[in-house]
Amino acid sequence: MVAETEERIQRLEEDFEFQDTTIATLNQVIIDQQQQINTLFLELEKLKHALVAMGTGTEDQGPDPLPPHY
Repeated sequence: MVAETEERIQRLEEDFEFQDTTIATLNQVIIDQQQQINTLFLELEKLKHALVAMGTGTEDQGPDPLPPHY
């Protein structure tokens, strides 16, 4: 009876360690993903500003002329 209890406790401790390691690994994955999201967000903001800057120089020119075959 005592051996069974000790064996069960041992299994529970092993399961706990496995879950603890899994949680730590998943936490690191979340941290890495958030860093990637932050980097992508900054790049997107740069692209938005570049697009706006590109658009400001051509607004005064009006619509594109029709091609010669029209």
